[in-house]
Amino acid sequence: MGASQSKGAEGGGVRWKLRPLVPRSWADLEQLHVRFQQEAHRRRADPVFQYFLLFPVFQSIVAPLCPGKDKLQLLAMFETLDLKGARKLAVMDFFSGLALLVDAKKPQKLECEATQQGVLKDGGGKGG
Repeated sequence: MGASQSKGAEGGGVRWKLRPLVPRSWADLEQLHVRFQQEAHRRRADPVFQYFLLFPVFQSIVAPLCPGKDKLQLLAMFETLDLKGARKLAVMDFFSGLALLVDAKKPQKLECEATQQGVLKDGGGKGG
């Protein structure tokens, strides 16, 4: 059963397409953000590049993470993230999404945060 699921994932599932984007650590995520800042600075004449990732910037910052991927494969990744078909990704959404994925790799921290949120939501106890 597990083998058939993994074969299906290789066929182009969302997780499989986006797997190379997920940084393995905060340092990797910071490096990705630095590359974005460099690209945004290089294109500073157009303010849209400070707030949105258009495909050329996406390609510039992501290509080093995916050396085996060609332009069409990177475009497929971009289109998978571009749910609204706007041909641009909000920078804040993109990096906060990656930060959540990186943080989720730290189970103790995530468990602690979930516990704290649970306490805040139900007022510290379940009253009748």
